[in-house]
Amino acid sequence: MRKGGGLNIQKMLKEAESSENQEVYFSIDKNRNCRIGVIARSTRSKSPRFFIEVIVCLFPNYGKVDLQSLKREIAFLEELHKRNYSLTCQDGNYISCEMEVSINNLAEEYRAIKMLKA
Repeated sequence: MRKGGGLNIQKMLKEAESSENQEVYFSIDKNRNCRIGVIARSTRSKSPRFFIEVIVCLFPNYGKVDLQSLKREIAFLEELHKRNYSLTCQDGNYISCEMEVSINNLAEEYRAIKMLKA
């Protein structure tokens, strides 16, 4: 396994360096309620920065409210908040959760999120 849980870190950094905004996003897991990805940001003056982003969909069945599912998602969001993820509402139906993670902790943090979501 490569650093970052199977992500090709060097490829991510090269793509970030060559992108217009010096940033690249790779999705590493997705289901109907949640998407997990890694963001690499390249800065010429500093070491590259890595973030884990979790997008949580509160209402995957648009127009229908599933209270049990909503309770699970709220509990998941509370756990992410305890882990120091920033939480931001997007489009009224999605919560974006993001945290900077060292390159050496990417795989560990991803596994921790998967355990929380299980």
